[in-house]
Amino acid sequence: TRSTTQEVAGTLFAVGIPGFGWWSTLEAAWPNVTLFAERALDALSIADGPREIGIDDPAVRAAAAAIGVTLR
Repeated sequence: TRSTTQEVAGTLFAVGIPGFGWWSTLEAAWPNVTLFAERALDALSIADGPREIGIDDPAVRAAAAAIGVTLR
């Protein structure tokens, strides 16, 4: 039986882990991470503040190109 992402997350939360990671379905080299705030916040520190991004951002353009999306 295939589990949904929510079922997997619920099971992992129930056993007490602070979070988990997996690969992107778009590009396996792009990691995805889910953190449970109730458990992970105390272990995290902010390395840099948030920044605004848009379609002119090199990272956005590179990601779009990697999955074949044309940005205007």
